[in-house]
Amino acid sequence: MHYRDNLSILLSVLNKHFYTPGPKVILKKSATILLVILSLLLFLKVSLEFISPYFKTDAAKNIPSDSDFTAYLTAANILKDHKIEQLYDTNIQKEYQEKLTGLDQNSILSFRNPPILAYIYLPYTFMEPLTAYRVNIFVQLILILTLVLLIYREVKPPKYVLFILLAFLPLPIQLYLGQIAPVIAIIFILILKYIKKPNWLVVGILAGLLFVKPQYLIVLPYLALLASNTENLRKLLTGFLIVLGTLAALSSLLYGQDFIKNYLTFLINSENSLMGTRLSGNYNLLGLREFLIQNQIINLPHGTILLVTIILYIFSLYLLRKSKNKNISLTYSAVLLWTHSLNFHTIVTDLISLSIPLAVLFSTTIYGAQYKFLSTNKLKFLGIILLTLPLSAVFEAEGFASLVLLIGGFTIAGTWYAVTKKVNGVVGAPGLEPGTSRV
Repeated sequence: MHYRDNLSILLSVLNKHFYTPGPKVILKKSATILLVILSLLLFLKVSLEFISPYFKTDAAKNIPSDSDFTAYLTAANILKDHKIEQLYDTNIQKEYQEKLTGLDQNSILSFRNPPILAYIYLPYTFMEPLTAYRVNIFVQLILILTLVLLIYREVKPPKYVLFILLAFLPLPIQLYLGQIAPVIAIIFILILKYIKKPNWLVVGILAGLLFVKPQYLIVLPYLALLASNTENLRKLLTGFLIVLGTLAALSSLLYGQDFIKNYLTFLINSENSLMGTRLSGNYNLLGLREFLIQNQIINLPHGTILLVTIILYIFSLYLLRKSKNKNISLTYSAVLLWTHSLNFHTIVTDLISLSIPLAVLFSTTIYGAQYKFLSTNKLKFLGIILLTLPLSAVFEAEGFASLVLLIGGFTIAGTWYAVTKKVNGVVGAPGLEPGTSRV
């Protein structure tokens, strides 16, 4: 037996040094390398196309009027001048924004976040606006790379998937628009991390931080269902309410006692083109309504879309409640698809958080003939659709893309429900092939 072991080791060493890969292996490796190169080139091409004019001293003297950074800097300057009580005054925002952009504008890109966020941008007010914008581009790049690294550590996809993420258009566009979307995506990937640990108190704390973009608070009922038992739910709600209450109280203390009323009124009134929201550019059902109207398909009242959104939201919660899937990353992917398509404000950079389900879909391997409803190839096909989804903006069909997000979530969660009910002899959801990433 001793000699056999030595012989096996020797053969293994020889195979490692003298093995010549076959044509299929060479083709696969070449395709992967090509994909990596193309992804990097696309990231550089798109990002430089947008931001390069603002690094040429003779090309731009003011920051772009359509960058969300302009809205954040507007709010920070209002705070700097001790006018926080006028933060949600449209005329005041317009006045300050025109100074930053050098443009006399009929519309503005309004600041629609709680005042606590504006304080984070105060350091930028001590720089020249264009310098502040350039600094923020590097901050955004650091946040994007941090997000990709966290996704790699938590989802553990094949390395080539990291480069696919860089080719996801919201990421390079983010460098120009300067949204806080990477921070939201980092919160979402950390939530996944602590669901899997599990540490539901930390999950609740992280969910409470979503107060800075309140449309994402609709994720809480999904998380409550994932908590699965009373003790976990108690911890989740404790962490959530502590952070949410603290941030709301602090905002009220800084702004004044009318913060909640004025802020909610402003959120509702500012969801229009004059306040910087292109409704047809939303990747949600409001965007779908605009798409149907603009293409003269059907004129749906706002109330109808609101009702449909509520019904679909409740149905998604029901589906999640019935799902017996044990693959938490796939279930969480469905939650993120629903969270983005069923809230009231989702633009292209908000899709950055969908980098998480994108990595999951490209990393999960399903085996077993009994799981015919969902396969590895179907998951990857859904990943490809998700990767190309932002291109819907080229055809001004962002709202129609919301249906893809909804159906994607229903496909993942609904399939698991059907599978786990049908296969009685198997515990949990479809497994993974040995040696593949376990997400």
